[in-house]
Amino acid sequence: GASAPAEVLYEKFGITAGAPAPRRRCFTRSSASRLTPWSRLRRRGSEVSDPDAIVLRPAKSAELPALHDLTWRITLAEPAYADQARAQPHLIEGPAEAFQQEGVIVAEHAGRLAGYVAVLRHADAPAEIDGLFVEPELQQVGIGRRLLLAGLERLSAEGADRVTVVASPAAIRVYEACGFRQLGPTRTLFGPATLMEAKLSPKDSTG
Repeated sequence: GASAPAEVLYEKFGITAGAPAPRRRCFTRSSASRLTPWSRLRRRGSEVSDPDAIVLRPAKSAELPALHDLTWRITLAEPAYADQARAQPHLIEGPAEAFQQEGVIVAEHAGRLAGYVAVLRHADAPAEIDGLFVEPELQQVGIGRRLLLAGLERLSAEGADRVTVVASPAAIRVYEACGFRQLGPTRTLFGPATLMEAKLSPKDSTG
């Protein structure tokens, strides 16, 4: 069936929506860095269109190596980052810091990891999306959005009123669709990126 309108998702999770993202042709990159058209992804992803086929749950410590591997593979598939990542592989980290805060949520499909989101709380700064990664063959079927909204819901439940992310060029549209707005260009250790922000409505933890 059709996805819920963005306004419903914003209201559900207390997100202040930004300007709608421009519509562009959808591609993702496979682990071999080949572009996969949306039509093939739709056919391949039809089995995960049922929400019950995807399970979101907290990450387990034993899964950290697999999450690190996924982070590495997706970083290499980003054209803007691939060369620097290969030159400095030791700088690619999995979500170890977020795991210490119990802030890593994984998506599981057919008994295997499909992706993860990592969120961080800071005492003197806005909350942060520390990572959002989905297996290449399962991209463009809504898993990334479900993970991101689950991470935002967790931060909201913990009292966060603002969240930032340093988004890669390929991820900007995903964040804009979930209410983030662009603050301006920035850089990572691997290349150019965009600093983005979303406002949250903190939930009353005393109720």
